This record gives sequence, structure tokens and C-alpha cells, in this order.
Amino acid sequence: MHRNALRKLSMLLATVVMFAFAALGQHATAGVNGTITDTSGSVVPGADVTLTNVETNVMARAKTNGSGYFAFVDVTPGQYAMTVSKTSFKRVILPV
Repeated sequence: MHRNALRKLSMLLATVVMFAFAALGQHATAGVNGTITDTSGSVVPGADVTLTNVETNVMARAKTNGSGYFAFVDVTPGQYAMTVSKTSFKRVILPV
């Protein structure tokens, strides 16, 4: 593994940009999306992003596109953890 690459992804916590949007109506859902970048501000395409409901252990998976963007739609309200990983990078777990 590349030491610099590990360091960059380990600092991901400070560079992940996420936006949550709540939908109004009978069944409240939300969306989580953002862009994964390293500490230099470069996007990280092809990263695996997992959103896990910590109460139910239900998981949703996404992969960042060429611009480092990911999205989850129709997310049930609750407490979540997000895991971001990519080959040759350190895996990062973030509370959401």
C-alpha cells in the first residue's frame, strides 16, 4: 500500500461533503450525497461507500463516479455510519 495514499484517505473525514434532504409527506425519507476527496482536494473516483443504519444494521452501497460523487436516496431517518474504502487506501468510518 502507498503510505501517502493511506494518509490521504485517513484524512477523509475532514473532506467529505454531504448534504441531507428530507422529503415531506407520510413517509419521511432523506437522501445523502457528497463528493469524496483526499487531503489535497483531489476527487477519489471508484471508492466504495456503505451507509449502515446502526440500529437495524441495514446497509446501502454506492460507488463514487469519475468526479468522486456518490448518492443514497430514500434513506429512512435514523442513526447511520458511513464507510468509505478503496484499494490501496485506508478504510474510513464516519458517523452520519
